[in-house]
Amino acid sequence: MKKNGVLTYENALLLILGLTFGIVFVDRNALTNLMPFVVADLKLNNTQVGLLGAALSVTWAASGYLVGILSDKAGKRKPFLIAAVVVFSLCSFLSGIAKGFAVLIAARFILGLSEGPILPISQSLMVGATSPGRRGVNAGALQAVFPNLLGNGLAPIVLVMLAQMYGWRSAFYLAGAPGLICAAMIWLFVKEQTPEERARLAAESPIKDPGKALSSLDLLKIRNIAVCSVVSVFMVAWMVMAWVWLPLFYTKMRGIPAEPMGWLMGILGFGAVFFAFFVPWLSEKLGRRPIISLFCFIGMLVPLGALYAPTDMWVIGPIVVLGWAASGTFPLFMATVPSESVSPGYFGAAMGLIQGLGEIIGGFGSPFLSGWLADQSSLNTPMFLMIACNVVAGVAALFLKETAPDVVARRANGIAVAAAA
Repeated sequence: MKKNGVLTYENALLLILGLTFGIVFVDRNALTNLMPFVVADLKLNNTQVGLLGAALSVTWAASGYLVGILSDKAGKRKPFLIAAVVVFSLCSFLSGIAKGFAVLIAARFILGLSEGPILPISQSLMVGATSPGRRGVNAGALQAVFPNLLGNGLAPIVLVMLAQMYGWRSAFYLAGAPGLICAAMIWLFVKEQTPEERARLAAESPIKDPGKALSSLDLLKIRNIAVCSVVSVFMVAWMVMAWVWLPLFYTKMRGIPAEPMGWLMGILGFGAVFFAFFVPWLSEKLGRRPIISLFCFIGMLVPLGALYAPTDMWVIGPIVVLGWAASGTFPLFMATVPSESVSPGYFGAAMGLIQGLGEIIGGFGSPFLSGWLADQSSLNTPMFLMIACNVVAGVAALFLKETAPDVVARRANGIAVAAAA
């Protein structure tokens, strides 16, 4: 493969890992996109819907963190990644055979165990192959472009159509098969980092090895890891509540039919493809801290649009899509900022910790709490909880220490010039 131009290993790795994580999101979001059909068939209440949204988050978080640590200690990423992709692909059909709530929630737990490690391991591999000027953009493409294009863009439209034609179970049977192809591509084309490459990465990192083993508590004592964890908790809660409740809110509260609902969910993904490039790129120029904070606040447009915008697709659609620009912050606080705040030997642990806390507290807690509250009041309640999450995350992001290389360098040069004058 050429070392210059478009056909580089860096770009090939981004394509393979991005496609893999995109397929993960097709499966993760399949249940929420098909929820109106599942609820009608299995006679589920709002609390059970919330628990189904939360179930996968718990095992996703635990396995992501633990396997991230194991991959750091082993000095190998590829075997863990292949195993995770194969297992989730083989297990994805379990949701389709569920005849009741108990089997369905068990299937989501199992899927979470296999899918959780894929993002931190993929981002760790990607950081090792990424040139410094593309850290934010590559992380954004891997974590947001492919998942939004496939899992949040095409999947809602295609899955809803399949459910209408062949039943909701058939859609689940097709969701995991592409993962086996991705596993084969990882096995054939992805390179494990050599000891020499790991040493070079450590030497180039502005954050040096601490010289001692760091626990989870030690990592949380690092300012940016702690702040990113707080942002992760509330932004994961915002996103999971959107996935879980928007389809039901559109159909039950706003009277939007199933097919237009599928398009409304789908255009979130297509719009987010642009923002997955734009938001990280903007952070390279203007800084991680202001961009993460700004776009967390912009995320309020999603629940506000769902609550108050006219149901005309040409009105509500653009408002909600603009709000979904907040999804472009996820690769920044889950991957880019952590990788710029710890030594390379702790990439997997730091990313897994931030993802894990977000999934356990935000991903598990928010659907369960919002589902219970919705049963006590109405489906308006999850929308107001989403707004609160945006506000807290936006404020918390202001406490980040800036890490964007160009921005840090400009500030250092400005201080040097001022001192010389």
